[in-house]
Formats: sequence, C-alpha cells, structure tokens
Amino acid sequence: MYLLDLRTGEKRRIPDDPLFLDKGVFLSSDLVWLEGSLVGPYNPDYHPHYVLDLKEGKRYELLDLTWVPLKDGEFDVQNYSSFQSAERIYIHHGRNSLSFALIA
Repeated sequence: MYLLDLRTGEKRRIPDDPLFLDKGVFLSSDLVWLEGSLVGPYNPDYHPHYVLDLKEGKRYELLDLTWVPLKDGEFDVQNYSSFQSAERIYIHHGRNSLSFALIA
C-alpha cells in the first residue's frame, strides 16, 4: 500500500498496520492516529490508541487521560510528571479526549 503525494507525485510505502485502514485519522502527512477502543483499560476488550509514524513505520502507544488512575480521587502527581515529559500531546478530533505519547 502506498501514500501518493499529489503535488510531487512521490509514492511512499505505508507500514502494514491493520488499524490504519479501519481506524486511521491523519494528524499530519507523517502521523496517523490509530483509534483504540472506547472502553477503559480495566475492560478485557480494551485496546489502546496509537500514533503511527509513517516515515519511521513505528507505533507509539498513547495514554488516554480519560482512563488515568486517580490517587484518592485526585490526579496522581506521578502522572503529571509523565505528562510534562511528553514530547507530543494529541487531542482526539471527535471525542475531545486528551492523550499523550512518551516518545524516546
């Protein structure tokens, strides 16, 4: 499968990822949001969200802040430090949920 740049005519091979065709939403020409499940991580049907980097062919798992565990009913400070160190932060286009990726 290829991605065709209509301006330059360049064909770029797309990584073979099963979520790309059914659950892919372009964030940019190089990044695609791969939609996970709408249930939380404590559900056996849970699948995380990912960002697929088309240039490198890598998937980065996203942490959906909707499901971040709370400590005594409040946001855990450890989660805040992870959030601060995130290289990229994404807001889902349709659900207004906030997710972030720790990209090494």
